[in-house]
Amino acid sequence: MIFKPAREKRDRKLRTVRDWVSVNITMKKGLVGAKPPQFCSWLFELLGLEEGDEFHDLFPGTGIVTKCWNEYQIMKSQKQTELELKAIKGEE
Repeated sequence: MIFKPAREKRDRKLRTVRDWVSVNITMKKGLVGAKPPQFCSWLFELLGLEEGDEFHDLFPGTGIVTKCWNEYQIMKSQKQTELELKAIKGEE
């Protein structure tokens, strides 16, 4: 896989994303090459994707990548809301 992050600079407060991932294969999904959810999360982090970005699964297969992308955006939105609330309260 060749990748190019969506954003050039990462804040040092963000955790470092490795350029590899090791997860168990998927079984009995009805399609060879189906990706596990952990792979999808790693891919989104590797690319530096954020809530509101567009992501198009060109080979939808089982649909898991699109499903994970939708869930990932919701998770990112919730985390952003939590950070904003902490900032309002003066917490870090």
